[in-house]
Amino acid sequence: MSDFKNKTMDFKKFGVFASICFLLFVIVISFSFLAKKFWDEGLKKQTVDCLTEYCADQNYTVQEYISAASGLSTSSAIYKLNRQNSYAVIIRVMTMYGPLPAVFVCENGSARFITYLHIDSFSKKEIISSSENSQIVYWENRIPQIVEQALKNAKASKKEGK
Repeated sequence: MSDFKNKTMDFKKFGVFASICFLLFVIVISFSFLAKKFWDEGLKKQTVDCLTEYCADQNYTVQEYISAASGLSTSSAIYKLNRQNSYAVIIRVMTMYGPLPAVFVCENGSARFITYLHIDSFSKKEIISSSENSQIVYWENRIPQIVEQALKNAKASKKEGK
């Protein structure tokens, strides 16, 4: 009889432990969903600020977010701009100083580098000059394909949703 009581007590302890773990899991997931909205809004604001500062003559207006729906979606963001076939792309680019968010504008199938975010002007000049021939050129060639694939995925998901 005492074995039965010990097993019952063990099941109760395990149940309490599993419940606590599940509750913590739900709390963490809830906070990540809540934070995602604020993260997206902050990233959009930074994109607007960057384009306003570095492309003032172009009069870009940042519109809706386009999901990349791929492995790159964790390290990139794509925003539709006010011109036809124009997109702002923020992507994490590896530099000598670690990964940095780089802003590109993709228009009519070609991308051009704008700047890095969150770096003071002296460091920014050094980083751009050290990475211009390799990483920036690579991403300028790769970004039109990424945007094209993201647009296809967005169209496909809209069709499935309807």
